[in-house]
Amino acid sequence: MRTIVRFVRTIGTSAIVAAVVLAILLPAGAFAIKTAGSEIQLNPLDIHPINQPSYVYDDCNPNPGPGQCRNSDIIATLSNNDYTQPVSSLSDVPPIVIKAILSAEDHTFWEHGAIDYRSIFRAAEQDLIHHRIVQGGSDITQQVVKNEILTPKRTFTRKITELIDSYRLYKKWGRNKILLEYLNTVYFGYGAYGIQAAAHVFFGTTVTNLNGAQAALLAGMIRNPSLYDPISYPKNALFRRNTVIDQMVSDTNLSPQISKSQGAFLKSIPLPTTVSPPSQQHYSPFVTEVVQYLLKDSALGSSAATRYHELFKGGLRIYTSYDPTLQAKADQAVAEILPNTGGKFTAALIAMNPANGYVDALVPGNPSSNLGYDVATGYGGLGRQPGSSFKGIDMAAALEVGIGPNDTVDGTSPCTFNMPGGQKPYVANNAEPGDGIVTVQLALTDSINCAFIKIGLAAGDQRLASLGEQMGVNDPLGINPKLPGSPSNPLLAVPSMAIGSEDATPLEMASVYATIDDGGVYHTPVFVTKVVAPSTGGNQVLVNNTNNPGKRVLTLTNAEIETQMLEQVIEQGTGTAAALPNRPAAGKTGTTDQFRDGWFLGYTPQLVTAVWMGDPLGEVSMYDVGGITVYGGTYPAEIWQRFMASALQGQPVLQFKAPPPGSIPAGGQYIDCGSFTSGTYGATPTTAADGSPPSQSSSNAIPTSCLVTGLSAPPTSSTSSTSSTSSSTTSSSTPSSTSTSSTPTTIRSTTTSGPTTTFPVTSSTLTIPPTTTSTIP
Repeated sequence: MRTIVRFVRTIGTSAIVAAVVLAILLPAGAFAIKTAGSEIQLNPLDIHPINQPSYVYDDCNPNPGPGQCRNSDIIATLSNNDYTQPVSSLSDVPPIVIKAILSAEDHTFWEHGAIDYRSIFRAAEQDLIHHRIVQGGSDITQQVVKNEILTPKRTFTRKITELIDSYRLYKKWGRNKILLEYLNTVYFGYGAYGIQAAAHVFFGTTVTNLNGAQAALLAGMIRNPSLYDPISYPKNALFRRNTVIDQMVSDTNLSPQISKSQGAFLKSIPLPTTVSPPSQQHYSPFVTEVVQYLLKDSALGSSAATRYHELFKGGLRIYTSYDPTLQAKADQAVAEILPNTGGKFTAALIAMNPANGYVDALVPGNPSSNLGYDVATGYGGLGRQPGSSFKGIDMAAALEVGIGPNDTVDGTSPCTFNMPGGQKPYVANNAEPGDGIVTVQLALTDSINCAFIKIGLAAGDQRLASLGEQMGVNDPLGINPKLPGSPSNPLLAVPSMAIGSEDATPLEMASVYATIDDGGVYHTPVFVTKVVAPSTGGNQVLVNNTNNPGKRVLTLTNAEIETQMLEQVIEQGTGTAAALPNRPAAGKTGTTDQFRDGWFLGYTPQLVTAVWMGDPLGEVSMYDVGGITVYGGTYPAEIWQRFMASALQGQPVLQFKAPPPGSIPAGGQYIDCGSFTSGTYGATPTTAADGSPPSQSSSNAIPTSCLVTGLSAPPTSSTSSTSSTSSSTTSSSTPSSTSTSSTPTTIRSTTTSGPTTTFPVTSSTLTIPPTTTSTIP
C-alpha cells in the first residue's frame, strides 16, 4: 500500500505541476484543458458578490434630482433571514481572531503560497484508501474559489479546476484580499455569513470585541456549523473549541503567541447559551406587493432563481412610491369608520397620484396576512364585482360615441333585454321600482341600473370591455393573474358588465378613475419607482419608473365632461357622504347583489382613492353591520371622506378644469336598447393625441340595434316585463320612496347649483319642469 501511495503522490504531483504550469502560461481569460474522458473548462475569475440584504425605501419627496433619493427612509430590509455584515479591511479583525481562523483551517496560510501541496497529498491518501473523494484538502484560497467561483461538486476534474483557479486568484489578489474575502463569506450557522455577522449572532457584539475563546469557538464551527453548534450540541462545540485552542497554542508561527496557561484560561470560559439569529421578516402589505412585483420583473434576471437571489441577496436599493404619512392616515380612516365585526367585514383602500400612477398608500382589506389574499391589489385572489362603480367606464364609453349628459334614457325597473342564440332574456332591476325617462346625468347621479345597461349597450359591448381594460381593469401590473395559468382575465362583454358583474380590484378601479382625473391619460400603477444594484463599474439602474407619462385612452374634453358629471354624484346623488368641505370632488358608489360588496371611487385634482368593504373570505351579505345595511354610499364613502379630508389637509384647493364652452351636447337623443348581440359593434373609439374629441365614424356611432329618437316623441316603455325566469341584478343604491309608472310620461333632469355643473336642455319641443332628485346617501 505504501508503494501505491508513493506512486499516487508522484502522479498527483505531476498533474498538479502540469495544471499550474498551464495556468501560468495560458492567458487569463477562458480556456480549456483536455483530460482523459473529460474537459476542464476554465472561465474568467468572476467572484460572486458577497450576499447582502436589499433595502426598500419610501418615496423621496421632494426628489432633489434624477436618480437622487437622499430624503428616503428605509421601510424594509429584504434578506431571506441570511445575515451578512462585511468588514472592510483586515485591520478591522483582531489578530487573535485571525490566528483562531488560520489555526483551525489553514495554519500555514502565510507560508505555502497559492496551493498547500502537503494538505492535498494527505487528502489524496484518504481518497485512495476509501476509493472516493472523502477529504477535500482545501486551504483557504481553495475554499474561496470553491464557494465564490465554482460549485461544491466533488470530482477529480473539478478538483484540478479548483487548483488552477486558486493559483490564478492568488496571483490576481494576493493573500490579504483572499483572507478578507474568506472572513466575509464563510458560513457559521444560524444564517450568519462572515465573521462580523457571527460575532453578532453568537455573542451580541462586533468582531473587534471578540476574545480568544469566542474566536476559537467560531473558528471551530466553520468545518461543520451544525455538528459544532453550541446551542444544540454543547459537548461537541466545547470539544471542538478546545481543540482549536490547543492548536492556537502550538502554532508558534502565527501571532499572537499564546502560552499553555493562557490556553487553559481560554478553555475555562463558558460557551454561549443563547443566540440572536436574524428575525423572521414580516413585511407590510405595501412591501409585500413590491416583493411580488420584483420577483416577476425580468429586469432582475431571466430566471426566478436569479431574481430571488438579486432581491434577497443582491444588495439592491429599491425606491418606492410609498408615502408613510398618507399610509398612516389611510389606516386611521379605516380604523375610525369601519364597524367592529370581529374581523369578518374589512375595508381595502388604494390611494394613487393621478398624474403618474404612483401608489401612495395601501390598506389590504384582509384581517390577517396568513390569508394570503390582498383584496386591494388582488394578489392571491380573484378580485370582486365593482357594482355600479363600473358605470364610470360606461359613461366614458358613452361620451366617446356621442351620448351626452342631457340625452335621455328609460330607467324603469325591471328591464328586459333579449339575448342571442335562444338564451333566456336578461332581466335586471333597480333598487327602487323605477325612475321613468331620465337624463343620462340623473341616471349616473342616482345610479340607475336599467338606464345604464341601455347606455352600455348603446356604447357597444366590445367597446365597453376594451375601454375598461385600457383604463386599467384586467390586472394593470401584469403580476397577479386572476385565472390560474393565465396572464390576464379579459372582461366578458355581456349586458351585466355595464353594472359591474366582472371582477376587478380596488387597484384596478383606482386606475380607472385616475384615468378620468388625469384628462383621459392612463398610467400604469407604480409601486417601485427605481431599483439600483451595486456594480463594480458604479451603480447600475435596473428599474426606472420615475418617468411614467402614460397613454391617452380618452379625449381630454370627454374626461372633463365626465368629471363634471361625477361631481353631481357627490353633490346630490348616491355619494353625498363623501362630500369634502370647501373642496371639489368627483366619485361613484358601487354595491353588488345582496349588499355583498360596497365601493366608493373618488378623486380630487391631486389624489384618487378607491375604497372597498366586504368579507375577504367570500361574498357575504352585509345586513345589519353596525346597525345598517352596507352599500357604497355608507361606510365606504365615509372612509373615503375621512381619509381624503385628512390626506389633503394643508394642500391647495385645486379646481377641476371645465370642458370647453359648447362641448357638452345640448341633448335630444332618446336611447333605448332592448337587444344584445355580442361582437357587432366592438371597435375601439378613435382618440386624438391632443385630446380633441374623436371623429364620429361608423365605429363610434350608436349601434343600429338601439332605438334612438327625438325627445319630442319618446316611445312607450318596452321594459315593463316582470319575467321571473331570469336572474336579476340589484343596483348600488338603496330603495327610494320615489317610484314611476312603467309607462313613462315625464322626463327627470338634474338640478344644479353652479354654472360649471349645469347641462342645459335646449330642445324647443319639450319643457322639463324642475324636480327634486332622489337623494340616496
